[in-house]
Amino acid sequence: VFAAGVSIVGVADWQMEMELDDGQPLAFRTSLRSPYEDLAFASSANSQLERWRAPILFVNGDDDHSGWLRQAIQLGQSLRQRGVEVESWVEPGGTHGGVSQRHVLERVRRVIEFFDRRLENGK
Repeated sequence: VFAAGVSIVGVADWQMEMELDDGQPLAFRTSLRSPYEDLAFASSANSQLERWRAPILFVNGDDDHSGWLRQAIQLGQSLRQRGVEVESWVEPGGTHGGVSQRHVLERVRRVIEFFDRRLENGK
């Protein structure tokens, strides 16, 4: 469906993200956990590995305490093992929102350069 994609401080596994946000496993009775865990996984990038073909750029900040760089690394490794082209940029001093104008502009510049390289005639 996509010719190329960009993940800016994205979540690869919503089930893991919910547990990390709370610091412990999901607080549901066992009988209720499975449907929520199944939905969380189905809503995650990791659930699409078999169908994924398009190159992707991962953008994360090295000072991001909200976005999980580890998830981007793991997803990137899984995609590479399946032959998907993966690029990444870890922004020095970057935070989750890229709050400074300099960080936002650098992220935009990197995304534009990625799409220019990956899409035919830069369109």
